[in-house]
Amino acid sequence: MEGVLGRAKELLQSEGWWQPGDGNPASGRRCAHEAILDACNGVSRLNGKPAVFILSRIVAPEGRGTSIELVEWNDRRGRTREEVMSAFDQAISRAREAGR
Repeated sequence: MEGVLGRAKELLQSEGWWQPGDGNPASGRRCAHEAILDACNGVSRLNGKPAVFILSRIVAPEGRGTSIELVEWNDRRGRTREEVMSAFDQAISRAREAGR
């Protein structure tokens, strides 16, 4: 899980973060959820579920750890790239602590 989260963060850093209303996503930029799915490197996207869960629990601690919660958080007006990167850092740290 730490590897998927790390690769997802790298994708966001190198190709850009995106949210609705922020131009054309066809430029290669991704939302947090898409970055996790793409970070699975062609392996079943189900492998991204644990990463989605941990990141969702960080950004919506009262939630259930769903992809919908992550997408809603990413898409919330006023969200910043820095907030997204910080959430990934926290998720990577938690995954590392859990040994995943």
